Amino acid sequence: MSPLQVFVIFGVGLALSLEEENVFTHSAVLDAQGKFNLRWFFDKEKITFETTVETRGYVALGFSPNGGMANSDIVIGWVEDGRAELEDRFAHGESQPVLDSRQDWTLHEWQENGTHTTMRFGRKLQTCDAFDRDIKMEAVIQPGNERLVHHIVLFQCKHDGNESLAHLSGPRCNVVRNALDCRPGRFLLAWATGGNDLSLPEDVGLPVGDDDGDVLILDTHYDNPHLRDDLYDSSGIRIYYTPVLRTHDGGVIQIGAKVRPTMMIPPGAERFNVYAHCSSSCLKEALPEDGVTVFASFLHTHLAGRSIRDRHFRNGKELKPISSNDAYDFNFQQTTYLKPYVKLLPDDTLRLECGYETKNRHNMTYGGLGTWDEMCMDFLLYYPKIDLDDCGSKAYDYDLASFFGVQNFTYTGRYDVIITKPDSHTFFNKSFFEAAQAHRWTQEEILAFEDHTRRIKYRMTCDGKHDYQADDQTEVPPTFQPLIEPPDDACEAEASSRASLHTSQATTVSLVFLVPTVMAWNLASV
Repeated sequence: MSPLQVFVIFGVGLALSLEEENVFTHSAVLDAQGKFNLRWFFDKEKITFETTVETRGYVALGFSPNGGMANSDIVIGWVEDGRAELEDRFAHGESQPVLDSRQDWTLHEWQENGTHTTMRFGRKLQTCDAFDRDIKMEAVIQPGNERLVHHIVLFQCKHDGNESLAHLSGPRCNVVRNALDCRPGRFLLAWATGGNDLSLPEDVGLPVGDDDGDVLILDTHYDNPHLRDDLYDSSGIRIYYTPVLRTHDGGVIQIGAKVRPTMMIPPGAERFNVYAHCSSSCLKEALPEDGVTVFASFLHTHLAGRSIRDRHFRNGKELKPISSNDAYDFNFQQTTYLKPYVKLLPDDTLRLECGYETKNRHNMTYGGLGTWDEMCMDFLLYYPKIDLDDCGSKAYDYDLASFFGVQNFTYTGRYDVIITKPDSHTFFNKSFFEAAQAHRWTQEEILAFEDHTRRIKYRMTCDGKHDYQADDQTEVPPTFQPLIEPPDDACEAEASSRASLHTSQATTVSLVFLVPTVMAWNLASV
């Protein structure tokens, strides 16, 4: 069996145990046949796993930044002649993982019978090893077959009429919303590819059937690039509710960039950041004096997204991010429960930063609903409930267009932008988006465009049931004193110690480099 096949096994598995059954707090089954079981528990310093696998060969478990084999931290174990072995390895690509120079995993217990191999092993959560992946504190469960369903959003709205909806037809959910006179409706719940279950705190509930409405609309977005007409779907959201009201009514605020084509990402970018703002001018109008408490966050981009950070500012200084993910993967979109909860006050400002990689794309990427379009969003779950659904921004069109030498333009449709000035522009009387596509996107120009979009004016989005003055207000990005994260002292001390050790052993190391080593890793017995 090839190393890639082995990775698929440990990329889709989870477990059972030997003794101390009550210590395991998490469990999962990683393969469709139920042959690979995993259990684990952790504290502030270390994590312990137990794998029970239907095999008498090798058992491997991988930790990846994006669900693939490349750049994954791998632990592999086996039993031979009554003796168990465990190795710490790292995969630089879809090839045989190399032995890590630092062996951070410790084998605690093992057991093998006629059909199964069980191993219990652990390591520190922070190893200070560049070839080890930090282990997150939440389970990531990948659905088996959710390629068609891109995301689902549940809205509620109020409607006093009685008309039937049976006669309505159309490709978009807003046909129904418009008929009920409830667009856009209040956002209630959402699910996206790879999403986990949402469990609310014991003292918080999301109210349904209150003043926000008695009609629920399930808005399902599908990814059907080949336009197949033989597909059927009955996906939905199961809601558990109680008539016994909890202490706090909760709500959801959408933070992010307005979904429109003027959210632009050049092709060929190793990394390009999009900036979205939720300014204090909106929060001052919507939040109570003592603010709201944020207890969870759901970060969302599409396929090109690689990182998201929801930065939090107060009194001119930056606080810790409300939520961040520097190894974001579209296929593993999870609700993150915040510990501790975060207080959001009226004078605060949020800036959402989404990083994208388009180095293999040849065309511009625009904001939109399609999987190959992009979004930049953070859905904040909070209490007590207030009248605010959306706090975000969109680039000021004229400032954005100035990067391409455009002085004026006109709209011929919702997003059809025609350049009208200057007359000398190469794309005069043609589409602004054609001009952006034709731009010579060198790495220098990509960086310059990102810097341009970071500094230009923006228009606020501040939506609720009531009209807010901040909505569509033009603002300039504020400046703040950035947060300087304290270094990891333990890792710095270890790195310093290692540097000293390498200096004193330079002669020995050079001799080791002179010795050619060939390692064969035979997995034929798996």
